[in-house]
Amino acid sequence: MPINLRQLAKLLEISPTTVSRALAGYSDVSSKTRRRVQKAAKKHNYHPNPLAQRLQKGKAETIGIALSPGQNYFKDTFFLDLLAGISVSLSKIGYDLTIAVAPDSSQEIKSLQRMVQGKRVDGVILTETKAQDERISYLLDQKFPFVLYGRTEDPRPHAFVDMDGELAFREACKSLIELGHKRIALINGKLE
Repeated sequence: MPINLRQLAKLLEISPTTVSRALAGYSDVSSKTRRRVQKAAKKHNYHPNPLAQRLQKGKAETIGIALSPGQNYFKDTFFLDLLAGISVSLSKIGYDLTIAVAPDSSQEIKSLQRMVQGKRVDGVILTETKAQDERISYLLDQKFPFVLYGRTEDPRPHAFVDMDGELAFREACKSLIELGHKRIALINGKLE
């Protein structure tokens, strides 16, 4: 059975702070003490508690993605690839990804507030943005870091990622015309 930091410190007859600093590689801990602590930690299967470390740092080391309710995200292979890419990128810098879906659209702000005020995440990715989106106003008012997947009409500066649909359609039409097509139509989704 693994032991905790206090138990390891008691076993070694040194302070928990010294154990923590020795394992973190601080230079103010002698190399002799550091080796002794590392040897005991290995012997007793001690591993630092990531939640305690995050609490101490004041960071969740987690980014939240807030999904709008009623969408079938997990049937969309593009979206699954996007999630996988975000997760891999975050993992490379020691962050996790958490997904939050509000039960219905009236609960979206409450879901976001739980993440932000509960300090569950260090930043948020919003999907399915609307032209007038109260989630964006909330995050801007809270001065909380976020990125949009989509655009909004809110004039205040904020980060977003989106595709240029007009340019994409123009390029597609150009290619179709070059292939000899004359009757081209666009069947579009929701404008928001």
